[in-house]
Amino acid sequence: MEKFNNLITFDSASVAKGLVGDRPQTALIMGYTLLERMHYLLVAGFDVYGNTAHQLQSRLYMDFLRMEGEFAVLALLPIDSRDTVRDIWYRNASENVIQYLNGSRALFLQDSGVNYQTDDPWPELLGLWKAHLKPVLDKRYDFTQGKLDNETWESLLQLSGLKGRAVSFLPEVTLLTVLDGKGQKHHFSILRNSAHSNISQMFKEDARRLPNEDTLTVVPGFLGAYPNAFYQVESSHLPRFVRMVGSLQSEADYSALSSQFAIRRTDNRFWSHSDSLIEGYRKTFPVEAGLFDYNRFENR
Repeated sequence: MEKFNNLITFDSASVAKGLVGDRPQTALIMGYTLLERMHYLLVAGFDVYGNTAHQLQSRLYMDFLRMEGEFAVLALLPIDSRDTVRDIWYRNASENVIQYLNGSRALFLQDSGVNYQTDDPWPELLGLWKAHLKPVLDKRYDFTQGKLDNETWESLLQLSGLKGRAVSFLPEVTLLTVLDGKGQKHHFSILRNSAHSNISQMFKEDARRLPNEDTLTVVPGFLGAYPNAFYQVESSHLPRFVRMVGSLQSEADYSALSSQFAIRRTDNRFWSHSDSLIEGYRKTFPVEAGLFDYNRFENR
């Protein structure tokens, strides 16, 4: 089943304003010209029913546009650290990709002018970036304690900090409902960040997966239109739920977790729980809320 999960990676996406989650592995900057070319490639000029050649050429050209946006980010780093950061983004990439990355298009030897204070400029740059954008960031997905009691808050913090092979057994998008002692429902989205050595190739994704580097992003509310699983956990049982997630080593372990906490599509509570989620979605995000798509909902 793990292999099946890897095969459906990147088959859906959501756009969230702001900086959601922990430090990203990569980033890109899109100016107007880059955004315009992406629009005409992937929107105005994209033929959903086009032949295989059209699909492949669009994917190939998108790679070059992505690299251009990444070069703009690397240019903000000190000259002597750019190649080091870039090489982490493109581990085990093909020889053609490496040659392109080292070619004249990537040749930018001017200093950025950013005054770095540490010996690790990449996370420092992301921190500066976040601080600069803070006045205009959308804070709806900020992970704050809110109305949660201390024990529930601490358990959710532990969940969001889990990483490695254990979390690779989780689905990509999970909707978690926590029931507090007063019977109130608190909804969260758990996103599995699937680590790769690089994303510069279309095929053989399994060979580029790095499950030992997988992480989780936990946000309040609803993020993702294609949920893969529902969990419902009483707040008093949340510490045990987090321990079980952190101890996952096989599909059998995941099945045991699901048997205790998941609401599978075969569960009698499925549709009533779905109605509850949609009601919560509409209360939380009344403008954007809609129906969830269950085409990728798992039953394992």
